[in-house]
Order: sequence, then C-alpha cells, then structure tokens
Amino acid sequence: MQLVALHRLFGYSQISTDQTGTAYIGNIEYNTLNGNNSLTTLSRIYNDEGYVENPANPQYYYFRHDHLGDNREVWCANTNTVAQRTQYYPSGLPWAYDRNLDHPDLQHRKYNGKEFVEMHGYDTYDIVWRQYYPAIARFQTPDPEIEDAYSESPYSMCDNNIVNRIDPNGRFWWLAIPIVVGLLMEAEPVNAPTLDYKSNNVAMKQAWSEHNMGVISNFIPGGEEVAVSTRVAVKTFIKQEVKQEVKQEVKLEITSREARREVMRKEKIPTSQQPKSQSKNSSGREYTYETQKKGGGTQIKSVQQQTKDRSHKDQPHWEAGKVKTDNGKARMTVYGRPKLENNKSKVNY
Repeated sequence: MQLVALHRLFGYSQISTDQTGTAYIGNIEYNTLNGNNSLTTLSRIYNDEGYVENPANPQYYYFRHDHLGDNREVWCANTNTVAQRTQYYPSGLPWAYDRNLDHPDLQHRKYNGKEFVEMHGYDTYDIVWRQYYPAIARFQTPDPEIEDAYSESPYSMCDNNIVNRIDPNGRFWWLAIPIVVGLLMEAEPVNAPTLDYKSNNVAMKQAWSEHNMGVISNFIPGGEEVAVSTRVAVKTFIKQEVKQEVKQEVKLEITSREARREVMRKEKIPTSQQPKSQSKNSSGREYTYETQKKGGGTQIKSVQQQTKDRSHKDQPHWEAGKVKTDNGKARMTVYGRPKLENNKSKVNY
C-alpha cells in the first residue's frame, strides 16, 4: 500500500522520510526504495513496551527501562536472549562496551525512550519539539515555552537536573518517579562494566534475578513468595496514579496558556510580543507590555494570572487591561502588581 493512502488512513498530515529510506507514520516505520514513498515495506511497529519487526516473520522485542525511561536492554522474545545493551552517561549520551556484543545499531530509541540520530555525526535525540545534544546536555534551539520559566536557561535540559527529571516533548520537564518507586516498577539496576565481559554479563543477570524477587524480600523473611504479586500490584497502582497526575498537570498548564493568549488577544496585545517586564507571586505570573494606542503613542497594559482571587474562589483565570496611573506612574496593588482599569478582560481556565 502506498504511504500516501496510509497516512490519510491514520490521519497524519505528512510523511517523514529520512535519508536512510525509512519512512515514519506515528509509531510505524516503513522501508522505502531510495526514498520513493510509493514503494514500501512494513518494517517495525512500536509501542511503550517494545516493538515487532518484520510482520511477515515477526520478531518480538521488549524494552527494559530504568527510572528515567532509558532503554537499558532490548530483549528478543523469539530467542529468549538480550539483543541490545546500552550504557549511558548522565546526560544520556550512549556508549557500548563491545559493539559486536551490545549491538548499538539494532534500534535507536534510547535515552528517555527517544530516537538517537547518529547520521553524519549528528548525535542528537529527537525530542518532538526540539533536538537534544547529549554531549553537552543542551538543546539546540530555545525552549518555546521559556516565557513561563524565565529563571531557566532556554537551552538547558530539565533545568540542569537530568538525573531526577525527564522532558518528554522538549517543552515541559517533569520529576521522574523516585528511585524507590522506580524499583517497585521494575527499574533495572545499573551494572558498571568490567574488563571481563562474561563476568559483567553474569553480574547483570544476577542483579536482574535478585531485583525481580521484589524489594520486599530484602526486609521480610520469606517475602519472596509474595514479592512478585505485591510488586505487580504496586506497579499497576503507581502507574495509574502517576499517569493521571501528569495528565491533569499537562491539561492545566495547556489550558492556562491558552487562556493567557486569549485574554491578550481580547486586549489586542500580540501574543508573540516580548513583555517589558514580568514577575511572579503566590497567585501566579504577571507580564507588562507596552502597546500602541489608537491615534499614536503608547500605553502600558498588564496580563495577570489569578489563582487566589477571593471573589472568584476555585476559578483560576487570566485578566488583562490598561494599567491605572498617577502622574504617569503605574499604581500598584498591595501585592506588588499593577492595578488594572475596570474595563479589563478576563478568561477562565
């Protein structure tokens, strides 16, 4: 089937084809003939747990993650063997102990589960909105949401805390699941390589075996019998709770940003304009803009986030309007924010 028909079927607006002839439609990869999208064969289908390769004669591969979602090992179910091992520097830069045994080129989804692009020595991770360069732990382009985190470098990864945080899309970073929780969720132990590869492999299997008994067995005599069932129950509960919390936070963040931009549009403040100044207090953020007046000249407007407005309890919103002035100076509230004129605009979120 042609990719043009396929991408319409799955609802994708475009087909992405790299220089190796691999075409991407969502989590599906196709091999193309010299980049010709009309001549393709299905190559791989990915999901969160691994991928299936060559559907005509399927090979099933599963990922073993650590607490950051890094793919430490790829396990082939058909042969019951480890097909790929990857060690990482703290920044996410991968390295292999032995290229012939660790097979670093088998698949390229590695740090945080993101694709590592090595073509032409590029050596960056494709993190949706931006490219991340792990050699220096920096993104190559500024954070598109930096106006909401003005104290951070626009190029930093997770505000320079890459051990306890993850950035799933290049726009927002989140705290990773704590180490203890990660162990309960089958976060694999990291085994430092030794000069003896066989010894290292045995040590990894030993650590993996002990880990799979469950951490409960380390504290309760005879706990091995209940460790597996307890670990599965805790893993399921934690996954559900974390996913729900992250979804709620992402939804709140996105709707807040949409509300801010909408109230700016109501006040005819260009959403792309840089603020003259900005501040933050317990109620949220404030941005001051200098805008054009009808007939010429400029005026000062303020865009303010309100999460603790006593007259609108449990209803966070953004409001914006012209700033009240006395003798040309902005009048301030007791909270250190510019006072707005009564005909201000407001958008709830």
